[in-house]
Amino acid sequence: RWICALSFKPWPAEKVHIRSVQQTGADWQVVDSGTTGAPTLLEVLDAYHALFALYEGGILLHRGLSYSIDCVDPDLRVALVSKSNVSWYTVKRDYVDAVPLSVSRSRTLSSDNAGKLEVCYGEINVTATVFGYKRIDTRSRKLLELVEHKSPPLTIKTSGIWLDIPLNIAQNLAASGHNVEASIHAAQHALIAEVGALVGCVSADLSTECKSPLANRSKIPRLVVYERYPVVRGPTERAPASKREDAFVTTYLNTLHDGLLIKEGEQTFCGVIPITEKYAFAAASCFEFTDGKPNDNMDYKVYLSGTGYETPVLMEVTSIEARDDYNPNTFANNLAIITIDNSKATAFTNNIGDPASAWAKINYIQHSMLEDLSGWNSPDIYEGTAIDSDTCKKASSLFNANTGTLSCNSQTRTSFVDSSCKTPLKFAVGSSGGKVAVVGLYSYSAISGTPEDGFCGEDNTIVSYYTNLYDYVPWAIQVTGANVQVIHVNTGDTTIPTADISMKAPSKSAKNDGSYIYSLFEQDTSILGSDNGSAVDSKSSEERSSSKESNSSKESGNQCKGGDDNPMTVTTTVFKCDCN
Repeated sequence: RWICALSFKPWPAEKVHIRSVQQTGADWQVVDSGTTGAPTLLEVLDAYHALFALYEGGILLHRGLSYSIDCVDPDLRVALVSKSNVSWYTVKRDYVDAVPLSVSRSRTLSSDNAGKLEVCYGEINVTATVFGYKRIDTRSRKLLELVEHKSPPLTIKTSGIWLDIPLNIAQNLAASGHNVEASIHAAQHALIAEVGALVGCVSADLSTECKSPLANRSKIPRLVVYERYPVVRGPTERAPASKREDAFVTTYLNTLHDGLLIKEGEQTFCGVIPITEKYAFAAASCFEFTDGKPNDNMDYKVYLSGTGYETPVLMEVTSIEARDDYNPNTFANNLAIITIDNSKATAFTNNIGDPASAWAKINYIQHSMLEDLSGWNSPDIYEGTAIDSDTCKKASSLFNANTGTLSCNSQTRTSFVDSSCKTPLKFAVGSSGGKVAVVGLYSYSAISGTPEDGFCGEDNTIVSYYTNLYDYVPWAIQVTGANVQVIHVNTGDTTIPTADISMKAPSKSAKNDGSYIYSLFEQDTSILGSDNGSAVDSKSSEERSSSKESNSSKESGNQCKGGDDNPMTVTTTVFKCDCN
């Protein structure tokens, strides 16, 4: 079922262009400046079409009439045109640069003597520079003239994937007599075809850069594929994980069970991790509290998924037992056990695994239901991205005091409600050697940057924290008396920990590095702003601004960093290509 984004309500038809459904917020106005009187607006072009249709000296067709493009202003996003009675049309001569700006996700493909291969997904700057155009006769299609003309370069931001080729591979290609740039360009077009086949899109949705025959700057040997029209969960976002997801999803759905908390008839962000078919872990922050106890008068229900639960069955939450040491201000011990009225359903015991640090891979999962709660959406599964431990500690003083009880990750997904917002994943699942187990449940996030923008801040940094469930197994057994299934990934045994733990309080002098701390417990339409969840801030606005500038200037240790640093030093001949 399709859900209308909030930005299109209440009347979507009024906000969708007939010519293009892309809403980039960077539309161009084409103005006829040759008319008598005031200039006339001819049409509006989306940013991508403008990138390749508007260049000075060219001919623009509008309603069958020819207009000469007299002036292009990238800052105002305005092109001035005038009616022209000519018998020819133009084809631009240009080159395209695609430069990665930031990394959202990455996945290591291989790491051996040939070098580390890592495919990255993120934001890309695409710049088209027109250095001339061809005049072609309208009737005969014969080339009339090659015109040399410089038009202002136009830039758009889009999404894409890239893979930096190890330098030794590029050097070997050059040493064996191959044209390195030609080889890279051919591989990029092969990658476009592979991505299209992998995720089920047409190759025309994707493009790649074409180096200028006039350019003399050196560049990293890199494969780049970007989306012509960026969309939420577009082909390049799905491509890096598609094959891995197929195998993992099958194992995950056949082995484990998860669930979703329903509050007053609405979906919440709260993931539910069943211990058995009758008991489940949930974050304590998911529930309303009265006098320090969960409010039993609220209407809480649960849907479970997994083997035996393919058809959704709504189940009553009959009791909620939160940790006595749960702190709603710091989110320490943010855990509760719920009892589910599930006497008629299929019995099972879920696998609870060692803390996240023990597993070869951690997959972060978002599993939601259709809007009408009639069925489950396919789970969104992301392989965890490495994050520096110091970053985790600085963002949250609670984590700094409890590194063994919390795990930290920066993985997010694009919100289905607002594509400019990003939200964390609900829980973490470890996988290693054919074993899978639930290891963590989302607790809270630290957001640095512009706190009032919450999860929608363009420059905000989101660091999320997950409660290691293994540490709370003794408490779960004490509360429920149930048989909890534990898996130790390294030894394979099922020994249950005997000692209950309680998180240490952060030191009074500890600060959260200018971060706001959120716990997402409302439905997806309510978690995007800064009004939701609790907030902890220990710095002034000046300090936050300074922190933001400092963070933005740091270089990531990820191999997938953007820009054109560390250019290739291989000497190659000029390779002229035509991407049009």
